[in-house]
Amino acid sequence: MNRVGLYDSYVNNYRSYETVSQSGTQRAASTREAANTKPVELSREAKNLLKELQQKYGNMDFIVGDFESEEEAASYLDRGTKDYSVLMSVEELEEMAKDSSSKKEGMNKIESARNQLAYLQTQLDESGENVKKLGVVFEKDGTTTLFASMEKVSEQQRERQEEAKRAEKSTADSTYKRAKRTTVKAATTEELLKKIRSVDWNSVEEKLVPSSGSKFDYFG
Repeated sequence: MNRVGLYDSYVNNYRSYETVSQSGTQRAASTREAANTKPVELSREAKNLLKELQQKYGNMDFIVGDFESEEEAASYLDRGTKDYSVLMSVEELEEMAKDSSSKKEGMNKIESARNQLAYLQTQLDESGENVKKLGVVFEKDGTTTLFASMEKVSEQQRERQEEAKRAEKSTADSTYKRAKRTTVKAATTEELLKKIRSVDWNSVEEKLVPSSGSKFDYFG
């Protein structure tokens, strides 16, 4: 089966799976704000639309905020707790809330991004890449950007964490860890996979970071 056929087949299977897999816990998504940013103000209509999106896509964290740079966008996305994070501007959500054609266009973008991220997940599950979180940003210029937050810890660090877990101890090693982290972005799934697999970890600085579990945290 070629790549396009594989993707189409996966999308159909994923849609069937989603109709029976959402639970009340999954649907309890919340709006999150990145550190050092002002709280966003939404109209009643926008709040209702956000609630609708959270209920429809229970495995996606919808984050509404003001962002100007790649670093700010990555900071927002990294705070998501669901399978995938979706970042959009206040203006886009408000436009979708007041205009039916904008809402339809926005919902189509979300659906497409969800399918792309789900497909990426299957590829990463098979290859075991150092991906911690996946997300998508709806840029102000109308384009869509896929993000992958990546993390790699040393074998020695991983062994210490596993020992701490086996001993069921709350130690500094179980709260913090030394790891290399970086973020890559792309416009397509193929481009993002290529960038993920070509990261030069030797050029990424190791830092002390909080230790947190994640569906994509293969090394935590």
